[in-house]
Amino acid sequence: MKIAVHMAHPAHLHLFLGVVLELQRKGHRVVVTYNDKDVLSALIEESELAAIAIKIKALGDIRGKASLARQFAQKLTGFLKAMRRIEPDLILGTPVIISLAGRYLGIQSLIVNEDDFDVIRQSARLGYPFATNILCPHGIRTMKWTRKSVQYPGYHELAYLHPKRFTPDPDRLRSEIEPTEPFFLLRFSALAAHHDAGKRGINWDMAREIIDRLQPNGRVMISSERELEPEFEPYRFPLHPRDMHHAMAYARMVVADSQTMTAEAAVLGTPVLRFNDFVGKLSYLEELEHTYGLTKGIPTTEPDRLLSTIEEWLNQKDLRSKWKVKRERMLRDKIDVTAFFVWFIENYPGSVAEVKAESFDWGKFK
Repeated sequence: MKIAVHMAHPAHLHLFLGVVLELQRKGHRVVVTYNDKDVLSALIEESELAAIAIKIKALGDIRGKASLARQFAQKLTGFLKAMRRIEPDLILGTPVIISLAGRYLGIQSLIVNEDDFDVIRQSARLGYPFATNILCPHGIRTMKWTRKSVQYPGYHELAYLHPKRFTPDPDRLRSEIEPTEPFFLLRFSALAAHHDAGKRGINWDMAREIIDRLQPNGRVMISSERELEPEFEPYRFPLHPRDMHHAMAYARMVVADSQTMTAEAAVLGTPVLRFNDFVGKLSYLEELEHTYGLTKGIPTTEPDRLLSTIEEWLNQKDLRSKWKVKRERMLRDKIDVTAFFVWFIENYPGSVAEVKAESFDWGKFK
């Protein structure tokens, strides 16, 4: 089978890397296309995918809706050219351009998503009608496109952080961080995607308050998508971004306004607090919080509750041990997502009916 995988965000490299390599190992021809973004470009060029990757160029400086529309048109045009050249049997990825290109070229397209329709309404309205299928975790709201959706017991983050796929390595940290000493990670998202419009997270005043609470108990480090104010530069995460998951696994606590890093910390069994305007709105994070207790979301209207929860967690000396038990419970219910994706793609489209059958055995992906 000839398969095209499109990546638009650094998280997509983590999500699909193992899938691509396993499909290649099994003899399938896989081509990766990706958006021309600095961080994503650098990560792909340093990865095992560099030799099979095609960059999709587009407008760099976005100012207003007009330039955003031009950028989208450029990406779609570049992607269409790449697909005509590759002529794949299947296109998969998260961005809507895969379904638009697939419909135009008569190629099956598979949107892989874990956000609810009503949260990404603009892109979902554009992409879902033209997708052949939508692959998403159990419980994700796909609204009237439920008939197209194929749901599985897992999270995107378990494609690369499941114990079968990832083992934390303390040696990856020791040049800058002593993993046996207490440290904390803060993550500041850019909140710049179209569905982030008007949404708030951790502002600089709140960052100062958080650091004041954490610093007496250990080292504080910041990973930020947005430019840091000079006063926060001494806290900048000192290692390469590829070592972040190893650091996250050993951190005493993570405080973030990022959905992805919250879920990553949660599936690794690290206590994580999320502070943004998406709290209560995303099904997969609601499950991680309310079914498994692996995270806590606090809306930006309740800053005092965030600070008091930090204090409460700091006073629990066995916090990590409790999270380990919660994580084991979650893992018993979930699957190795990469193994499932590889099987699903290899057997597509017949795999759609198989998964939807009541007798389907998820145990083979545990």
